[in-house]
Amino acid sequence: MALYVSDFLMNLLFAVMSPFYPPEALARGLTQWQVGLIFCIMPLTTFLVSPFLGSNLRTLGRRSTFTAANFFSVRLT
Repeated sequence: MALYVSDFLMNLLFAVMSPFYPPEALARGLTQWQVGLIFCIMPLTTFLVSPFLGSNLRTLGRRSTFTAANFFSVRLT
């Protein structure tokens, strides 16, 4: 249950960030394409890493893979 709650909170973090971050980033001097790149990095990384993790999920373990993914998501935000 704790894994599901942590996944929900991580997704909530990205959903809440989207309406507030772009105006703040633009006010601090970032361009629109840089803001778009920031929002693009998470799905792009998921797209690139998913085939590797999916094929090695049994050897890595589901719980450790999920925990590591949440850890790296928190480190990047």
